[in-house]
Amino acid sequence: MRSANPAAESSRLPYIGIILTAGVCFSLTGVLVRVLDAANGWQVLVFRSVAFLGTVALFLFVRYRRKVWRAFADIGWIGVGGALGLAFGTSCYIWALYYTTVANTVFLFGALPFINSFNAWFLLGERVDRLAWVTMALALAGVAVMIQGAVFEGSVIGNVVAIAGLLGYSSYTMSVRSNKGIDMMPALCVSAVASAGFAFAIVGSVPISNHDIGVCLAMGVVSVGLGYMLYTWGARRIRAGEISLLSNVEIILGPLWALLVVAEVPSAWTLAGGAVLAVAIAAQAVITFGGRPA
Repeated sequence: MRSANPAAESSRLPYIGIILTAGVCFSLTGVLVRVLDAANGWQVLVFRSVAFLGTVALFLFVRYRRKVWRAFADIGWIGVGGALGLAFGTSCYIWALYYTTVANTVFLFGALPFINSFNAWFLLGERVDRLAWVTMALALAGVAVMIQGAVFEGSVIGNVVAIAGLLGYSSYTMSVRSNKGIDMMPALCVSAVASAGFAFAIVGSVPISNHDIGVCLAMGVVSVGLGYMLYTWGARRIRAGEISLLSNVEIILGPLWALLVVAEVPSAWTLAGGAVLAVAIAAQAVITFGGRPA
């Protein structure tokens, strides 16, 4: 049922806008990876994570000043676990882009609302409408179509890496939802340190062009830095299924930027699976915002 409190519903509107803006930021990652000269995935993760860390840390120091360390302590082990999951998820996302198209990657990540809804039901006890289970099954069918296409096209690795990354992203969302009264932005710093540290341990000091450094830094500041600060802020007031549903503006914009900037055209299998997934997302939107709880 729709909330009987109009004030409560209207108070959610700014947070809906925040999550949508986060989705726009996320949508830039794919095309930024495509305009790199020669940087590999580990190099991207190092420089992007450093910029990500600097952006979020600066915000936290301005916000909390001398109490910033208390803010880090408040996230607890749940926050640390979610941060490590996010580090894993973002790393998988970057590497998936090296093995498959931008469209295929973002379409697969379009299944995140359904994974979040399932995990929120299973782990946090959030209610899932019966019709939402149908949309979950439909989303799974769309993912299956894309995986089938990957088998034929020889791009299975990219799909497997992207699906693995979904689990990491979902763990972060669950940590935010389970700590609603806690500012989880410090967890973003933990995630950035983990991602940069692991990537640097693998790649070392391999040379990288100034152009690629600039692109990676832009990715860290705008695409993930601003994107995840907005995502974390909005997630405190929006239900788990709604969070990723709203941020899925990325699945429209991500392939569009790749098409316009580098003329990357997705395969027929990707478009077919993405279409099925889009139907599932549209149906979930009707359920979520049309009067039924997610």
